[in-house]
Amino acid sequence: MTRLCRTSTRNSRAWLLLGLLASQGCASNTVNPPARTATSEPSAGSRAQRHLAEGLRFARAGDLVRAEQYLASAWRSHGQDPRILRSLLHVCIAASRLGAAATYARAYLLTHPHAWQLRYVLASVELALTRTDEAKQELRHVVEDAPDHAEAYYLLATLAPDARAPSAATRELYDHYLALAPNGPHAYEARSFLRMQPEPEAQR
Repeated sequence: MTRLCRTSTRNSRAWLLLGLLASQGCASNTVNPPARTATSEPSAGSRAQRHLAEGLRFARAGDLVRAEQYLASAWRSHGQDPRILRSLLHVCIAASRLGAAATYARAYLLTHPHAWQLRYVLASVELALTRTDEAKQELRHVVEDAPDHAEAYYLLATLAPDARAPSAATRELYDHYLALAPNGPHAYEARSFLRMQPEPEAQR
């Protein structure tokens, strides 16, 4: 029973993350093979395109293990093409291979540190893996690069260690969320939480 519950929770997180990928424009099931560059060797380019086609075919057939293998090969061969990465992450999350998804995302962010949409997906993956500190670090980067990203502020507020008696900094995160998304999906929770919490002594 315990194993079944854990599997169910893991699958639920995977479906939530798939929805997140779609909302961030990161869940395309179909990508066109990248155009071969002038510097690419024909044999290497052809092999990479075959791997991409095979990866997408296995994904459609539900063979997610092989799909990941082929897509990962194609992604590396094409200089970490973000279009292939979208399908690769989709496959990993659908297969509940969240650790692998995080690894691919971090590798891309090393050379594209301001890809904040992907960084937000990575933060959500880290949360699903119960890596709270890593998730908070990624979310802080998100709000630096995308200060209008309401959901990032809300997640940061809920992850604060002083959630039961929030500090001024935590309350500010909730206020940021409400300012950006006054009718957002978490607006009721944010307002209710702030109403129930006394203001810090320093603000009285």
